[in-house]
Amino acid sequence: MHAAADTPTACENCGTALMGDYCHACGQGAHNPLRDMKHALEEVFESFWHLDGRVFRTLRDLLVPGRVACNYLRGHRVRYIPPLRLFVVLIVLTFFVGRLTIGGDEGTTGGKGGTHVNVGSQGGSGFDKAETEAEVQAELDRALAGIAQGRKKTKDMPFMGEAMAKAEREVRAHAAARIAELRKHPVAPAAAPATTATTAAPSGGHAAVALPSVSTSPKGAEGTDESKEIAKSMDKFVRSIDGARLQDPKQPWDAKANPVDVPWLPDVGDRWFNHRIANFGDNVTRLNKDGSLIFELMMAAVPSALFMLVPVFALMLRVLYLFSGRSYLEHLVVALYSHAFLLLTLFASFVLALLPLTAAVTVPITLLLWAWAGVYLLIMQHRVYGQFWPITIGKFVVVAFLYQFLIVGAALYIVFAGLTSGH
Repeated sequence: MHAAADTPTACENCGTALMGDYCHACGQGAHNPLRDMKHALEEVFESFWHLDGRVFRTLRDLLVPGRVACNYLRGHRVRYIPPLRLFVVLIVLTFFVGRLTIGGDEGTTGGKGGTHVNVGSQGGSGFDKAETEAEVQAELDRALAGIAQGRKKTKDMPFMGEAMAKAEREVRAHAAARIAELRKHPVAPAAAPATTATTAAPSGGHAAVALPSVSTSPKGAEGTDESKEIAKSMDKFVRSIDGARLQDPKQPWDAKANPVDVPWLPDVGDRWFNHRIANFGDNVTRLNKDGSLIFELMMAAVPSALFMLVPVFALMLRVLYLFSGRSYLEHLVVALYSHAFLLLTLFASFVLALLPLTAAVTVPITLLLWAWAGVYLLIMQHRVYGQFWPITIGKFVVVAFLYQFLIVGAALYIVFAGLTSGH
């Protein structure tokens, strides 16, 4: 009875009479894995090895220029992962590792749990609050200690040595500037501890020259002037747009209280535009406090840029090989597999950065990897389209030249999308 229940006479999916272990109409297996542990385990391992074989064959053949694309275009599709699926999987895997490499290491560039070192954007707010040379020196020692710790944690990461050196130069310059300012304009001691910025001074006393209280929130103490400058810049920007009108021209721009109306945008476009500009201001303020944020924004936006580049790259191939007899979708396959190899190269570069190797080792290897990527694409283009080498080289140069403009456009998109996105 168990065998009869486990092996039905008709397909449970479409009802077709079964004549073997699989339905000849829909392909579903006759055995129900939910009724027998043995069949459940068999299905798990069968799926695993089937998928593993396809992954292995696809990645192995992808290392040979043009092999996967040529075989796929000839109709040998079952042995490989479909190009779009491979492209998506490699994007997810590559940029997951990329986040670990660039922005995910705790304590390196402002990561969670570590010493907060904003490489390349070390602000002077800590020094600005110092009221004596001793306080400036204490703040300098604290910043240098953080940079020293950051150096230890990033010693094997390419280019980070120079970034840490730049950060050290900046904090020393901020400290020197604050000391010079204090010597020129000493801060007079307050007659009594100030509790608010508007404490009135007694008649004839000196409390009126005391600095505003810094016992408020860190955000208010550190970023007030900076935020005002950013707000002024955004107000100036929206007013400069041709035909743009503020809801109240006498008041500064505000995304909610005083939005801008752009005449050539619909209402939904106006809302989107104001929201994006507000996000830009918030992100710039955050960038001034945490320089590593730019890497996080870029890593979040690059995949979208790649999805934009691939169909445009295929269109370029379609135009250059107009008389090759291939359809746009065939050129799209070539574009997807080309970018899949570029993603593999980027993945290898990220992995190299994570390995405990010195920059003297990782940098030359990374440069060689990207040099081979260029040669790989040239050979692939020659094997796929089968034209003479001089013609292939000429078209490859044209594609490479035009692709530079695509990359610049994508980079601008990355910066815009990253800086105007909400987080």
